[in-house]
Amino acid sequence: MIIYTIGHSSHSKEFFHKMLKEQEIELLADVRAFPGSKKWPQFSKGVFPDWLSAEGITYEHFGKLGGRRRKSKEVDEEVNGLAQPFFPELCGLYFE
Repeated sequence: MIIYTIGHSSHSKEFFHKMLKEQEIELLADVRAFPGSKKWPQFSKGVFPDWLSAEGITYEHFGKLGGRRRKSKEVDEEVNGLAQPFFPELCGLYFE
């Protein structure tokens, strides 16, 4: 299994879809804790799954993997809050 990462940035729905199709993405795992955007509403949870589905791409939301997490007791203080070690949690979703 290959896992890609992508951010929606300020891309149009059409350009974002093109990027996913070029890499033959079949499932998009949204790891945003708060999957909404007033500035880019095409990427809000209320509409994002619908247009992805219409293009043959499955959408799944994994909010517990998203940002704004509390500091971890398992991460060095010098980097705590900059990056959280969510990869073990992600692997647990697929390999338990």
